[in-house]
Amino acid sequence: MERKEIVFVVVLMIIVFLAGFFVSKINFTGNVVSGEEYGYTKAVCNENKCVDVLVDCKNGNVVSLKPMSEVIDVGNGSLRVNNSELC
Repeated sequence: MERKEIVFVVVLMIIVFLAGFFVSKINFTGNVVSGEEYGYTKAVCNENKCVDVLVDCKNGNVVSLKPMSEVIDVGNGSLRVNNSELC
């Protein structure tokens, strides 16, 4: 009986290993942004004021910009972004 148990455990470990190996090859995520429509958040600044915006893109073009936060004073930093750099 003990030999059967050892064989069972070894076979079970092999099955679990193979199942884990094949499941790891499946790409559940990673192609999310490769589609034609996607969105993300970005801090957009002008002079020393910044606001977080939700950028919606379609076919490489900006569809909408939605503010997600209040305007924040960041001191003397300066970052300007135009729409062609967003998508």
